[in-house]
Amino acid sequence: MATQEFFKLAMTQSPELAGGEGFTFEGDAAAFYLAALLAEAYAPGIDDRIVVCVSVQQRDFGEPLDDVIVDFEDTTKNPARLSLQVKRSLTISKAETNSDFRDIIRDSWATLKKPGFRINVDRYGAAVGTVSPAKERALKTLCDWARESLTANHFDARFEAGGNASADIIAVKDDVVTLLEETKGVPCTSDEVHQFLAHFVLIQFDLLREGATDPPTAINHIRGCLAPGDASKATLVWSRTVQLARASAGKAGQFDRARLVRLISSVAHLRGAPSLNLDKFRELAESYANLIPDDVGGTKLDRTSVLGDLDAKLSIARVVQIRGLPGSGKSVLVRRAVQRELEHGPVLFLKAEQLEGTSWISYAISQGLSGAPLEQLLVEIGAAGTPILFIDAIDRIEKEHQPIILDVIRAIVESPLLDNWRIVASLRDTGIEVLRNWLGDFLNVLTVETLGVGQLTDEEAETLAKAKPHLRPLLFGSAQVQEIVRRPFFAKVLNQSYVADPSVQTFTPRSEVDLIENWWRRGGYNETGQSAIERQRLLLDLASLRARKLSHPIRLSELTTVAHIEDLRSDGILQNAREGISVRFAHDIFFEWAFFHVLADRGDQWMEEVKACGRAAGGARVVELLSQWSTRREKSGQNTSPKRKDRNSDRNGCARGWSVH
Repeated sequence: MATQEFFKLAMTQSPELAGGEGFTFEGDAAAFYLAALLAEAYAPGIDDRIVVCVSVQQRDFGEPLDDVIVDFEDTTKNPARLSLQVKRSLTISKAETNSDFRDIIRDSWATLKKPGFRINVDRYGAAVGTVSPAKERALKTLCDWARESLTANHFDARFEAGGNASADIIAVKDDVVTLLEETKGVPCTSDEVHQFLAHFVLIQFDLLREGATDPPTAINHIRGCLAPGDASKATLVWSRTVQLARASAGKAGQFDRARLVRLISSVAHLRGAPSLNLDKFRELAESYANLIPDDVGGTKLDRTSVLGDLDAKLSIARVVQIRGLPGSGKSVLVRRAVQRELEHGPVLFLKAEQLEGTSWISYAISQGLSGAPLEQLLVEIGAAGTPILFIDAIDRIEKEHQPIILDVIRAIVESPLLDNWRIVASLRDTGIEVLRNWLGDFLNVLTVETLGVGQLTDEEAETLAKAKPHLRPLLFGSAQVQEIVRRPFFAKVLNQSYVADPSVQTFTPRSEVDLIENWWRRGGYNETGQSAIERQRLLLDLASLRARKLSHPIRLSELTTVAHIEDLRSDGILQNAREGISVRFAHDIFFEWAFFHVLADRGDQWMEEVKACGRAAGGARVVELLSQWSTRREKSGQNTSPKRKDRNSDRNGCARGWSVH
């Protein structure tokens, strides 16, 4: 019979008939390779490469040896493929009634002749449970000799008079050659026999009997992949893996590591792939979280009720927007949520001012993260840690960095493997319009819930008042005063002023502008005289530079003086971006307060300053504060305030911030 006819015959059986769920040995053999896939480990059949994909019952996809197809890669991503027919029991002979071995030889020849078969790389053959030891030894030796002989002549010399081939090996070779010639319909050349045997493998598994040795090997592979707290679930995960392999056989299924991890993650908590270095995500999340100030003079407000509200909303929505007024504690809530999840594993946490690059790939490179596909990374993070993307200050992400966020959210929306992922993003109440301009398409297809972060409750205010008695009159003062002081960030600033000079009566602000003026008068903390003036001038320089390069840290080399940089850092106004090289404002409100005075310093030319920064719409809040300040000064009879601009002359929209007053 011609090769084409044999190949056609080999491709006619459906996967349901060839490997249903009850075909237990085949399922266990496939599961053994799945365990190696999970462990990024080596497996029988291909040397010096790890398993990267396992497919079952691939006859309908052009694979003559279809039971189990295993793809491998080496450290430089060079591929190799192992194609196996799986038999619980196999007899090695050319007997007419021995259809199993005949089919294996036929389909192995068809595999060798497939376009794309990699000579000296790929392998094919049989995986068996029981086989005659003598025949097994003879066939394995025969194939090993073929691989050790560089030429057919050298291989044939083993079978000549005086050669080293035993009778058993000669008999097995004769059987294989006979079956090959039946498959071809013509005699085989020495080169063909040599090449065929050099790529043939026989793999014996010990799987189904009591005391079988291969399941413990697979279970130990799995145990090394599980988080320490779930290591005892290795046997359960093995059972789940076998179940997946058997069920997938009737559906011609495929498993890469991402799919396998996603399916296993419902059973146990994983460590994460060593090759992806997920610890780097943990380190970044920890460092970003630690950049967010979360105390009022050492007193931390847990706001557990708000965290509970966040959990409730995450249970019913894929996106939760944390919204609130400036200083209300949105970022602190994100920090608390991130730190809570870090107790369980890696977290993906992105922070507006920490983004670098114009895509996920460029961001990953800049942060030393794995260059693996984003879907694979997210699956691994979700299985080893938490499937939540945290974004702080999403409304303040610069346009050049927005593709980083878009890449991640697109992967979450489009990948079926990421359907368990959620998104938590903080933004100001005024930021939703900006957000819809570039995320509208995704927000329209995802369930979105909003979590409002308001001022401190009476209970939270009482907790703070007990720790900071000097703030009690303000925390429980008039509604107007409470509206300011019960925002944790503003309470922090007031507390700093008191601690710096307890002899001075605690300042009572009735608006944010009052707080800004008091903060500015003291040089951002509690300075007086020349020192306060020098700090004020430095803050103006810092704010001007920051406004023109919102997505970059402020380089110290661009400043006219660095005399008070360390003082401002010690006072919590600045943070080191790169020690001795660059800094950033510790909170966006400090930047806004400083930039407020940059605009005030420009008088009637304040709009030109805003336009020069290239992002007038982003300065709307500062313009609103400037409007409040100007209105109050006009009412008090002072004439040095900036003048309102004609709204029609404001092409960038900053007049919106002014017009509300």
